[in-house]
Amino acid sequence: MSPVDRGDKYGLVSRLLHWSLALLIFSMAALGAWMVEAGYYARWYLMALNAHKTLGLMSLAVALLLITWRMIVASPAPLHGLSVAESRAARWVHRLLLLLAVIVPFCGYLISTARQKGVDIFGLFIVPPVVALPDSWRDITVEVHYWLGYGVVIVACGHALAALKHQLWDKNDSLQRML
Repeated sequence: MSPVDRGDKYGLVSRLLHWSLALLIFSMAALGAWMVEAGYYARWYLMALNAHKTLGLMSLAVALLLITWRMIVASPAPLHGLSVAESRAARWVHRLLLLLAVIVPFCGYLISTARQKGVDIFGLFIVPPVVALPDSWRDITVEVHYWLGYGVVIVACGHALAALKHQLWDKNDSLQRML
């Protein structure tokens, strides 16, 4: 298996980054939704919050790696068997997903470090704060993080459903190229 993309198939690096980011996004979303429902005084809340922060920073790193990989190394995503409109929509959805995969965890990082406290990464090291946010900006960032967090999950689910549609209904190999 080639590490780089070919015209007919995604390479190993693109696949690993894609599926890692997908797993991180859905894991963080599940954890975040549980934390919202459980509330601050739930037994596992603080442990879940620390895991959510760590996974968020990991997803930010993976998203930035994927963007860099696509810009510098990888060939354009293979979009065979799609109409012009589907190809355009796929490109815009991919761009939107990557944009959200950067904005949502970055907002989470700003929230976590707003009071000049770093983010502990599984006790291995601490990611330091970059800027102190006034409470009013922090409140806005919390709202952006919350709503765009749901937004990235909705767009990712739409992306997955479109891949299944292409594979099962259209009988093209869109999904197979990423598996």
